[in-house]
Amino acid sequence: MTARTVQPTAIPVSAPSMLEAPSAPGALPQPRLVPHDEAKRSPVRVVRLTAQALSTITGLVHCRLALFWSVTPRSEVADAVVLEDASQDPATSVDAGFYRPPVQSVDPFAPRRAARMGASLLTVDDAGGALRLANSAYGRHLDRAGLEHQVALYFRAAGGLRAMIALFRARGAPDFDRDEIRALRQLHPLIAHAYASSLGSNPAGAPSPPMPALTPREAEVAALIALGASNAEIATALTVEQATVKAHLSQIYAKFGLRSRTQLALRLNTGGQQAPGALR
Repeated sequence: MTARTVQPTAIPVSAPSMLEAPSAPGALPQPRLVPHDEAKRSPVRVVRLTAQALSTITGLVHCRLALFWSVTPRSEVADAVVLEDASQDPATSVDAGFYRPPVQSVDPFAPRRAARMGASLLTVDDAGGALRLANSAYGRHLDRAGLEHQVALYFRAAGGLRAMIALFRARGAPDFDRDEIRALRQLHPLIAHAYASSLGSNPAGAPSPPMPALTPREAEVAALIALGASNAEIATALTVEQATVKAHLSQIYAKFGLRSRTQLALRLNTGGQQAPGALR
C-alpha cells in the first residue's frame, strides 16, 4: 500500500492531541489527520505504533484508505493517522473533512455503537448488510468520497474504548471477504496489546501471559500462521525467501515462549489465551 501525503490540516508529529479529549466542555472533536510517513517518524511512541499497525494490516488486507483514530472518553473520534493507496484512484485524495460531525451520529461503525455492543470488530453485515448501508445517509457519504465497503477494529485500554482502525475499499471494489476478516481477527489481539502497552496500561481483559511485542513483519507472519499458511505460502504472500520466514518464526517462538507453529496457532486462535495443553 503506497502512502500519499495528505496536504490539508496535518498536525505536527510531536503534538499530544492523538490522546487528548476536546478542551472546551461540550465541544465536538475536530478530527485532524497525520500522514502515515510523518507518523512513522514521530517522537511519540503511540503515534509510531499506529503507523506500524496500519502498515501491518494493509500488508495483509488491501484497501483504498486506512485510518487509525484515537477515541475520546466520550467515544468520539479525535485525530487519526492516515494511509492511502493512491494507486487505485490517483485523481482522488481524502482530506481532513472526510469524517467530521455530524457524520459520527449516523455512522453504524462509530465507537459509541461499538462500545455499547462490546464489539472488537464490525463489518458491513453488522451495519445491516451492503444494500442497507449503501442506501443510508452514511453510505451516501462514503459514496461521495469514492468509497463503498468498510470494516472497523476497536481497541480498549484502562477500562474504555481508546482507538479504532477503519478500513475502506474504493467504490466498485469487492467487499472484505471471510479470509480477510479472519486475518483481521487474528491480528487484533497483537495490535490491542501493543497499543495498550504504548499507553502505559493493560487492555481490558488482558490475556495472561500477555501477548509479546512483535515487529510489523513478525505480526504479519504470525497472522498468516494463525490462518494455517505454510512457510512457502507465507514467503509468497510477503515476497520473501522461505529462510527469512523461518528466521521470523524463530524470533516469534522465542517471544511467545513456544516451540512450534501448532502451539502458536492455538495461542493466536484463542485470542491470546493459552490453550489447554498447548505447552505440553
